Formats: sequence, structure tokens, C-alpha cells
Amino acid sequence: MIKKAPLLLIFTPLIVLALIGIFVILPFWVYVKELIAFTCTSIICASTLVILPKILKKSMLFFFMFILYTLIFIKLSFYLNYGARLNASTLYAVFETNERESLEYLSSYFNNQTNLLLATVLGCFCVVVFFARSLNVHYNYNKYFKWMSIGVIVLSGILLLNKFHYYNLIITGANSYQEYSEVKKLINSELSTPKSKNLVVDINRDEQTFVVIIGESTTKWHMGLYGYYRNTNPELAKLKEKLYIFNNVISPNVNTIVSLDKILTFSDFHNPNRGGNTSLVQMANMAGFETYWVSNQHVHGLNQSFAAEIAYASNYSYFLAMDHYHFSTSYDEVVLQKFENIINTKTKKKLIFLHLIGTHIRYSDRYPKSFNVFKSKEQELDKDVDMEKESIIDHYDNAVLYNDHIVSEVIKKISKQPTKSTVVYFSDHGDDVYDVNQNIFGHSEDNATPPMYEVPFLLWFSKQNPKRTKDSILRSYTNRKYNLEDFEHTFSDLLGVSHNLFEPSKSIVNDKFKEKNRLIKDGVDYDVYKAKK
Repeated sequence: MIKKAPLLLIFTPLIVLALIGIFVILPFWVYVKELIAFTCTSIICASTLVILPKILKKSMLFFFMFILYTLIFIKLSFYLNYGARLNASTLYAVFETNERESLEYLSSYFNNQTNLLLATVLGCFCVVVFFARSLNVHYNYNKYFKWMSIGVIVLSGILLLNKFHYYNLIITGANSYQEYSEVKKLINSELSTPKSKNLVVDINRDEQTFVVIIGESTTKWHMGLYGYYRNTNPELAKLKEKLYIFNNVISPNVNTIVSLDKILTFSDFHNPNRGGNTSLVQMANMAGFETYWVSNQHVHGLNQSFAAEIAYASNYSYFLAMDHYHFSTSYDEVVLQKFENIINTKTKKKLIFLHLIGTHIRYSDRYPKSFNVFKSKEQELDKDVDMEKESIIDHYDNAVLYNDHIVSEVIKKISKQPTKSTVVYFSDHGDDVYDVNQNIFGHSEDNATPPMYEVPFLLWFSKQNPKRTKDSILRSYTNRKYNLEDFEHTFSDLLGVSHNLFEPSKSIVNDKFKEKNRLIKDGVDYDVYKAKK
């Protein structure tokens, strides 16, 4: 029994997972699969310990326990905060994340529940380590037991790889990083160059200024323009008669990298990360536009960000967050001065992308003190939630209020120009801030809710733009069901660019538009999915 004690210690993380997981991992069949997958991982670790030379046994015992306890904390904390497992799309976001975003994420999600979980897991780990220190593990098992352990490792590995790999963080992480790296190589080779070999574009002679504002994590559920009970859009509301507010638009995914891959290129549900791809920036370059990319997001995470790769195809790219100390807050107002400078240049055909930090977690860092308007202590929230949740909702609503200011300022500045102009605003995805799921805030692909998919989509045209003469027609389009994975066709339509891949049936402002099933996740129609939520 004494010889088996070190091996039994390897299974203490599994016991912790079983005891805590029964309360946080739902439904039950997922809990069972998580236990089976983690049991296989624990068996592999224990069996490896058997066959290792004596000199390595003790250090590897501590190493394996550290890894296993770390894995269960990550696994349980994700279920606790999101009600779902850590999946590939979430890991893509991790690979894109920089130090600043990592700290913001950790500070947002280390709430009382997560802190209690950390204390519990850390406490168990410390107790087990203390007990393990007194054990003598410097001995050899007989050769039959070692051969049996090798067989167990092989069988457990086969079971993990073939049946339960989705529930093993190490396998999921390795596979996700491999896929991510392949996608990045494809993007770098095809989308970061000024022009694409995969598109035939007619030169556009029309002088104009076209602005695309890309928001971040902003759901329409918290926008006054879309009926939210708080007045989070006072400035845009003043422009309402000149805005075209589309009511039924969704993002294709609820994570930035996979969502923008489909919105800003010709990728879609049926052809994700497609080869032979083209970006909107490349299209505009080939149509004769001077292209600009102005971003308030950091360029580098563990790898250069997907948006940055697309941005480098533009004639001019500015990453303003990099002008600030890496761990400081850069509010979206930094884009306004650069934007004003660009629209005042003599270039007659301009395409300007403004990539905002928007309402990205941590919400309290997304607005200056002057926009700290909504406070639950002074005005009761329309939700039955505790004070910690109320504070998070307040911060999010204040961030939406500030975002309203930024978007409206862009429109006000461009409206002063004596040129044909267009402004498009949408968000890459939304966040659920205790709207549908009263236990989570943020976004997660596995446990996605309608607020994570349903995003604002606004159009504005200057008085010089002929589109203004079609006011009643455009307003009749605003209830069309639309998935932003087809945005490249709406973009082409609005920009007045003809090319060989344009499909009018996929442009929300075209009279030949045809509604289609908006496929999400594993192929479910969004409207069917929403009805079940």
C-alpha cells in the first residue's frame, strides 16, 4: 500500500473535480465525459510515474500534480463563469490576447466564486504536496508492472484521442494552436498583401469617403436605439431620422477572430478560413481607393492579431493603442483626431476602417469618468441581481454610452465634409451581461446566447450621397434577417464596386436580397436556436 501511495496521490485532482464538478458542470452527461477524460489523463500520469527511473519519480510526481490541479482549476473556473467547456474558438482568442487583455480578463472574472474555487484547489494541492514530501518514492516496480503500465498508457491515450479529446485541455489546446497557426500562415500569405489574385475588380471612379466602424463586444440588447430601457444612445438618438437601424442582424460567431474572419473576408459558414480568400481592404485597394486602418486595439498577442494582418494590406495603418504605455487604458476617443486628419486630406476616394476597443472586458476601463452615468445605487436596475452583478451591468452600460459618443462623433465630423460619404457601424459580436443567463457575463461559443449574436448594424449617408434619395426603400429593408458573414456583399453594394464574386442576394441593401437560414455553431439555424433559449 505504501508503494501505491504516490500513485494514489495522482488521483486527488480527479476527486476534487468529481466533488466540485457535480455542482458546476451541466448537464450530467457532460460531467460524466469530463470525469472519464480526466480519469484517462490521471491514469497516464500515474502509469508514467511507474516506468520512470527512480531519480525522476519525486520531481515528476510534484510536476504531474501541479499540472493536474492547474487543469482542473482552469476547467472548473470556465464552467463556473461560462457554463461551458473551454473550446477551440475561445483558445483562438487566447492566442490573440496580449498581456493587457489578459490582466483585464483575469480581473473581471476573479469574482468571489472564482476566488473560492482557487482557494479550494490551491488548498487541496498544498495538503497533498505536504503529504507527498514525506513519502519515499525512490524505488522500482517489477518489470511486469512496468509493461502493464505501458499498455495502460497506450489504451488510455487511444481512448482520449478517439472518444474524449474534446474534454482534454492539453489535446484541445495543441490541436487548436496547430489549426490557428495554419490559419495565420494562410492569412499572412493571402490577406496581408495590398491586392488579391483571387478577385477581379472594376475600377470605381466615384469620388467618396466610406467609413466602416468595427465595434467590439457590443450587443444591441443594451442599446437605447434598440429598445433598451436605459438611455445608452442619447447622441445617436438625435441622429435617428438620418440613420438606418437594422433590427435583425447577427454576427456569425461570438469570438472576435472567427467572427471577423467571416465579416472582413469571403469566408463563411460553409467555407471557414477558406483558401483563395480576399479581404475588404484588398477589394477597395483594387477598386482604386486610398485605404486607411485606424485601430485602438493592440497589434500583438501571443501572435500578431488577425485584424492586424488584414490592416497591413491598407495603404496606411495606425495602431494607436501602441502609442500608450502597454498596461494603460486607451479610450476610443484617440481615433477621432486621426480620423479628422484623414478626412481632411485631399484624397478624393477614401476608405477608412475604425477598429474600436468598444465595450470589451474589462468594462470599467472602456470609458472616462465623465461617462460614469449609470449607477445602481441611484437608480434601480431592471433585473433581479445582486450588487456585484449590478456593478458589472452599470459598467457595461456606461461603456455603451461612451461608444454612442464615439460613433456619433464620427458621423458629425464626416457630415461637415462636402463630399459623398457613407458610415457603417457594427460590432464583431455582443456580450451577454446577465441578460439571458443570470449566471454569466461575457461571451462563449459553447454556451452562446442571443445577446452574444445580436449586434447593432447602422447606416448613415451624407446629403451628397444618392442613397439618401431612396430613404423609404432602405427603411423597408431594416427588418431583414441578416448574418454579417455576408457583409462583403453589402459592402460592395454600398461602395459601388463590381467584382466577380458579388452576389446581390447576399446584400442587405439590394432589392434582389434573399433571406436564408443563418447558420451558427454546428449548422443550426439561428432562429431555431434562439427559440430554444
